[in-house]
Amino acid sequence: RLETVAVNQAPGYLTDHYDPASKTLYLSDGIAGSRSITALGIVAHEVLHAVQDAEGYRLMRLRAQLGRRLAPVARWSSLFFLGGMLFRIPVAMILSGLVLLGSVILTLVTLPVERNASTRAVEAIRAAGLADEAELAGARQVLRAAAFTYLAGLGQRMAQLVFVGLLVLAALGLWQS
Repeated sequence: RLETVAVNQAPGYLTDHYDPASKTLYLSDGIAGSRSITALGIVAHEVLHAVQDAEGYRLMRLRAQLGRRLAPVARWSSLFFLGGMLFRIPVAMILSGLVLLGSVILTLVTLPVERNASTRAVEAIRAAGLADEAELAGARQVLRAAAFTYLAGLGQRMAQLVFVGLLVLAALGLWQS
């Protein structure tokens, strides 16, 4: 199933990820060179993303499609919004808001993908006998902490969306403080 997945080292810290487009698992230097339970949990989690991809996990495919569509426009969205504000072009502001809404949806889709990979990673470590129960608790804790970063990102994006929405309403004269 995973014979076609390449494994490469990625420079940086916490840059570990699976890229479904290139079928490549990237492991940061610190994780690739470590024998810790933290590293084991992270590697298992990323391998399970490759398994999700190989199985055609619907939410994984949706996340990849949304990401591919949003990536080219997301980096310009803030500039469009600012331009819309400065030059009083509501359409530019609204389009930027729609890109931000897409980002919120992408983050919402990402949450169950990450949870599934983490749950299955812990079970895979247990089934392979690579860690005892105390070590599994440590792996679970690391993966749970990583999941909270996605929740924090969701909160940040939702707050940005509300802020942008209020600015658009104010610019259109539909909301006043």
